[in-house]
Amino acid sequence: MENLTRVYKTKQCNNMIRMGSCLQRNTCNYYHDETDRRRLLNFGYDGILCLEAVINDFCSDQNCKFCKNYIEFFYHPQNFKALECMYKKANLDCNNLMICPFYHSPEEKIQYYMQRENNKENAGFESENEIKPIEINERRPELARIPSERTYYVLKEELKKYEDRKTEFKSSKNIFRIQNSADIIAPYVSAFLNTEGGILFYGIKDNGVVEGISLSRKDRDQFTLALDNIFQKFNPQITHEDYQITFKQVKDKNYKDINDLYVIEFRVNKGKKDSVYFTHKNETYIRRDASVSLLKGHDLLEFYTKKQSSLVI
Repeated sequence: MENLTRVYKTKQCNNMIRMGSCLQRNTCNYYHDETDRRRLLNFGYDGILCLEAVINDFCSDQNCKFCKNYIEFFYHPQNFKALECMYKKANLDCNNLMICPFYHSPEEKIQYYMQRENNKENAGFESENEIKPIEINERRPELARIPSERTYYVLKEELKKYEDRKTEFKSSKNIFRIQNSADIIAPYVSAFLNTEGGILFYGIKDNGVVEGISLSRKDRDQFTLALDNIFQKFNPQITHEDYQITFKQVKDKNYKDINDLYVIEFRVNKGKKDSVYFTHKNETYIRRDASVSLLKGHDLLEFYTKKQSSLVI
């Protein structure tokens, strides 16, 4: 283990040099790019993750006095084996215990090695040609859904649903100005991406009463375009696979359409598990029950560390 903390990920992977890819990915003992490259410990960097690394996955300054990516952070002597393995916390088996930077009890290690030997005995001999590379499925989950799919809303009706971790209501009062939409929407989108996804409803009061938003065809087009421009400035950038905007007609009590009155349903997917999403203002948010919270300092670092830990083990 002492040798692991000293040389792990300090030399470049030959497969990356020759072929530009490596099937071992995170289990490889050698680095693939700047996101997993470790400097030698005699450089003297501290065991704290650099803020630039929190935001961009790695710090571009080779002379940085802090850990310039999460690999340096987890395998730094100050942090190595100091935290309980995330897989163990989730009552799952850690498949890479030999290089896992987190703590495992002696009993776990014995069980791991015994299982490993049994697998060798039962595996038999297999041709290399029969071994298929692991396919990484990057497909995203379905867009967030509410229990019943609404095709329209009725003015002043009270919805039988409340704000929660995946649901946010926003009144149209003092809200719909296209030029200000970024400041209103961005925190909620970041929060939904960073947690479990969700739906933001424009035109519904906090108590669930429908009031709608007055939007012409031109307004709707400009609003959609403004959002596209906003999300291109997110880090990482998000696409139409990550969200969906729907304008739902508002009707009167006789179920007749009210001209240019809509509820906007803004559905956001859960983001990629290894990503922390920052807004166009370089801020990141998470969802806490029925509200959003801005993450800063230690809270941001802790959240980022939890996100990234699943990639190492």
